[in-house]
Amino acid sequence: MNLRARILLIALYADFGGLHASKVLHQRLLEGVLFANIRFHDTISRGRLLNRFGKDFEGIDSNLPDNFGRSVIFGLSAMTSTITVSTVGGLPFILAAGLLGTVYYNVSKIYGQTSRDMRRLDSVTRSPLYSIYGETIAGVTVVRAFGASSKYLRDMLRCVDTNCNPYYWMWGVNRWLSARFNLLSAVVVGMAGFVIVLTPSISSSTAGFALTFASTITFDLLFLVRRFVGLEQSMVAIERVKEFSEIKREPAEFIEPRPSSEWPANGEVKVEDLVIRYAPELPPVLHGLNFEVKPGEKVGILGRTGSGKSTLALSFFRFVEPSEGRILIDDVDITKIGLTDLRSKLTIIPQDPTILSGTLRSTLDVFGEYEDAAIYEALRRVHLIPSGDAEAEDESTVNASVFRNLDSSVSEGGENFSTGEKQLLCMARAILKRTKVIVMDEATASVDYATDELIGKTIRQGFAESTILTIAHRLRTIIDYDRIMLLDQGKIVEFDKPAKLLQDTSSKFYALCKATGKNELAMLKKLAGA
Repeated sequence: MNLRARILLIALYADFGGLHASKVLHQRLLEGVLFANIRFHDTISRGRLLNRFGKDFEGIDSNLPDNFGRSVIFGLSAMTSTITVSTVGGLPFILAAGLLGTVYYNVSKIYGQTSRDMRRLDSVTRSPLYSIYGETIAGVTVVRAFGASSKYLRDMLRCVDTNCNPYYWMWGVNRWLSARFNLLSAVVVGMAGFVIVLTPSISSSTAGFALTFASTITFDLLFLVRRFVGLEQSMVAIERVKEFSEIKREPAEFIEPRPSSEWPANGEVKVEDLVIRYAPELPPVLHGLNFEVKPGEKVGILGRTGSGKSTLALSFFRFVEPSEGRILIDDVDITKIGLTDLRSKLTIIPQDPTILSGTLRSTLDVFGEYEDAAIYEALRRVHLIPSGDAEAEDESTVNASVFRNLDSSVSEGGENFSTGEKQLLCMARAILKRTKVIVMDEATASVDYATDELIGKTIRQGFAESTILTIAHRLRTIIDYDRIMLLDQGKIVEFDKPAKLLQDTSSKFYALCKATGKNELAMLKKLAGA
């Protein structure tokens, strides 16, 4: 943190009081983090957040105003004592005081540098401790089921030992400073007494007055150094939190002119020379992709791990910005519209489903836009409720299935549902939303083949007019799609109808299907109509 920032922060505390200032700073920093980048919460561990917005802010609230005020008080006291003793002792004491002042400064400098480094290490080593606490509490059921309690206990104790090490040495350096300042204190008092003895003109009352002040100089200097170093350590906490306030923000939520409320009306997708890099200095993940998806077309995207499938999906929502090229949806460049307008008009069904805590109704209909009948219909379409079931109207059917009662509670992260059920709930949300462009990233990876087949029928019926881009590893999931796109190292190597690709025995898609076995290959050909 530069000097200007430190002065402004100190002035903020002096003018408004430490508690109020810290709340203002806390609010500004939280706003910067929450609206800077949605992916921030996906890339920063919970331990680092708890550490910086918990422990660091606690230190700023309680320590910084006190250290600043006491540093000023002890500094003025030490200055007054030095001037008083120098006035009595004269030139010999001034010369000796200058020599001892140099020694004081060097000792203080060593202490300050070491304490700051120990404080940084203490803060850094505390983050893994918070992370393992949160992970263990969140996954306590799984940990106990696999008998891994002792492993997590050992990991926790190892993190505690690592965290205690810099804290121990931080206090060790503090005791080191006290020992040396006590020795210097004896030298100062002895020197003042020696000067007084050698100067007969100094009266006994003046000598006692000077010795009294000389004995307090070391106390003032010791606590001045401690408090000033504590002030610098508090600045370390501000420095760590300030990093989060300078995160690069995402593009604007709204950009004028905004697209029409009907956009996208058709769901036509065009990708032109698309290049994606996660950082300017890194090589591209996607290399100049060019393809076009017609309105209502169903496209399956295949490829090995690291081929760029998920990056392509993220680019449609501008979680990663194009380095070159553009993506057009109904002839509208998605980089020319706001993020809210873009993301509210598209739907993604992720591989790792996100479920909000609350009720089943609030999970499926977050903004309260749909009738209960529409919600039940969406649950039927994803086969969470049998097709013949009616809505939960009487007491005999309310508790028969959790999905028949829209007021059923949903725990944080949907922990009371299986991964497959959470994916089906995400698909039910997509059916309710009925957007023209839907991206599915391994949406049926956690369901069985029978359910996958039923969901495939639902997709063909419920999203008949929607353009669908499906990332899948199961070939049966996308074998009956209109076209198949095969990615390899960020490039499109094949993009055609599945039946045509299967007829070409030299194609990579045919090799993928053949690797599943003869019986499965025959079934895939039958499903594709090859």
